[in-house]
Amino acid sequence: MLYWDLDGVLRILGSHVLGYEPKNWHDTYNGKTIIELVNEHPELCATCPESEYLSIVNEKLSNIIILTNQLDDWIPFTEIWLRRHIKIPYDVVYTKSGEHKLKYLKKHDILIEDFPNFFSYDNIALITRNYNKKLVVPLRISNTIEFNNFITKYMR
Repeated sequence: MLYWDLDGVLRILGSHVLGYEPKNWHDTYNGKTIIELVNEHPELCATCPESEYLSIVNEKLSNIIILTNQLDDWIPFTEIWLRRHIKIPYDVVYTKSGEHKLKYLKKHDILIEDFPNFFSYDNIALITRNYNKKLVVPLRISNTIEFNNFITKYMR
């Protein structure tokens, strides 16, 4: 089974909030992290741009399951974003941590993700972002061509 992270994979939250692509996971704007800024303005979750990969997902797949960490105040705005941008049937599992996501996966499942702090990347297809470029992982996707090839291969 293939699972999808939301922020950094299908939706671009960090750059939308900070005004630039974060160089590390804990970048700040005026001394506040992305999470702190979104907690002050959860409506930002409804207005984020799509990632460069979402159009391929909408075009090539018939449905998706999203595993995403969202704070309770973010969820209504995330639901608005999902309804506006995901053009195929989808299910969402709201998780509480990266560890929670990994526990959700079974042996041969793959999670397409950008998070740079998992203890294991065995079931992760890592979407390259500035904050995870230095990680050595078994499976990395760095552009839309690699992404398209991965999806095509996975669909066989």
